Amino acid sequence: PALIVGAIGLVLLVVGFLLSPTMAVRASLLAALLFIGLSLGALVMLMIGELTGGHWASATRARLTAMAAALPIGLVALLPAMAASHAVLWWIDTPEAAADTVRQKLPYLDPLFLSTRTVVAAVVWLVLVWFAALYPLRTRPARRNLATGGLLLVAFSLLTFSTDWMVALDPHF
Repeated sequence: PALIVGAIGLVLLVVGFLLSPTMAVRASLLAALLFIGLSLGALVMLMIGELTGGHWASATRARLTAMAAALPIGLVALLPAMAASHAVLWWIDTPEAAADTVRQKLPYLDPLFLSTRTVVAAVVWLVLVWFAALYPLRTRPARRNLATGGLLLVAFSLLTFSTDWMVALDPHF
């Protein structure tokens, strides 16, 4: 059943790209943000569980690991939005018509710079998923150190990522 639903969703996405490419790119961005958010939430819960211990951490580890391991799905879903950033970030094509405050933000919101920051955040997240969920370190102190540093890395990279892809949709923020 899940494979059938996924196939139907893929067909509808292709139809959406044929009928209204701009709306399809925006919809794929929304789907990507949803999947990335779920996976990163699971990753954060895994690291918090490592720091706090307790029975809840061991009881939920398998499910949280599966959710965190789905991060590549969200990152792949982000590719259409990255490739067609002009459709998502509509104001890039007309910088001369933008207000003065928007023009001052254009260097930071440049599509290449935006994509570079996104790739760096994705690499950080994938490495953390690899070590925290898929290939856990053997000693407890090493796992705790990874969880501590990982929580800080996720917090900083998620702040940057969310500013870039959610707030930058409206350059007047």
